[in-house]
Amino acid sequence: LHKIPGQNAMSFIQRMPDKQSLVHRWEISSGNITTIARTLPEQDHITWLQDNIILSGKDDKLFSFKTGTDKDWKEIRIFDNNILLKGITRLAANTDNTKLAVVISE
Repeated sequence: LHKIPGQNAMSFIQRMPDKQSLVHRWEISSGNITTIARTLPEQDHITWLQDNIILSGKDDKLFSFKTGTDKDWKEIRIFDNNILLKGITRLAANTDNTKLAVVISE
């Protein structure tokens, strides 16, 4: 579960048989569940930023998805050479969105 910044809601990931999972929003007060987006293929780890932005990673690339606006994930270029991000496995952002922790595998 992930707290969605600025909302009285949480998100969770539902794994699907086709290896592509769904990000759902659970409204705490009403209990309503809605689908936000599909995850990146074979990925089920996300982190939230302010302004309804979700981050996810796959291999050596970071991606963003702005809920309510984007239809597809957009690649974020951070370095000219993404070798430092090889094998992204987890992401976490602080509440101020000034720091991003990226866990990689070697």
